[in-house]
Amino acid sequence: MYVVLRVAGYWNDEPMLSIDANVVKAFQPLPLDVYDKLMDDDDIFYVFSEDDRIIGRHKEFTITESEVY
Repeated sequence: MYVVLRVAGYWNDEPMLSIDANVVKAFQPLPLDVYDKLMDDDDIFYVFSEDDRIIGRHKEFTITESEVY
């Protein structure tokens, strides 16, 4: 259904502030209850949908590295 990844990156508006966090990459559309639970989890920084790329620039942040957690 999904995998948890450890990522590193930075905030686009504050490039000196690094990000070191867990994200979720879905393999298929997540049921709403699963998505909500992941979004409420303080250990999860972001939930990516099945079509989203992980590495690269996103709206507020850029991910530069990713590995399976």
